[in-house]
Amino acid sequence: MVEAASQIAEGPKPILIEFSHKQHEINWIVDRAIAIGKTSSTVIVCRNRADIAIFLPLLKKRGCEAIEINKETPGFAHLKKVYLTTFHAAKGLEFDNVFIPYLIEDKFPDPDMISSAVSIEETYADEIKLLYVAVTRSKYGLYMTYCGNLSPLFPRDSDTYDFYDEEDLS
Repeated sequence: MVEAASQIAEGPKPILIEFSHKQHEINWIVDRAIAIGKTSSTVIVCRNRADIAIFLPLLKKRGCEAIEINKETPGFAHLKKVYLTTFHAAKGLEFDNVFIPYLIEDKFPDPDMISSAVSIEETYADEIKLLYVAVTRSKYGLYMTYCGNLSPLFPRDSDTYDFYDEEDLS
């Protein structure tokens, strides 16, 4: 577990939200990203392309012209739209609002990386760097979500963000 250093950025605290069901988590992110994406650049940063494939059709079904950022798309994240990208592809980009779903132990640290790791400590350090890339993409709003067991890389009882249960969002 890693505790964040003192805050130096101004603005609202990041928000960590626990959901009771994965579908509630997905629906909330889709709804909020669409609403916020009308007035600001908004991104959903996913662990991998398979996670993007969950969100993209739901956004499009709701009439949102979401853009997947990958090797073929330029990083024009300044437009007031909804974007989807992976942790790796988000590096160097900045958005008004960032959503990071699935901060669960089944995804962080990556079980495949742990099983093939020479050093667990080195793998944890690499995973923390990956998380750092994602959480530092936001200029104004950072929304981190999970359903199930929160990643051991992410301290639940930190004062560097506000914690909510999904019932608090109603």
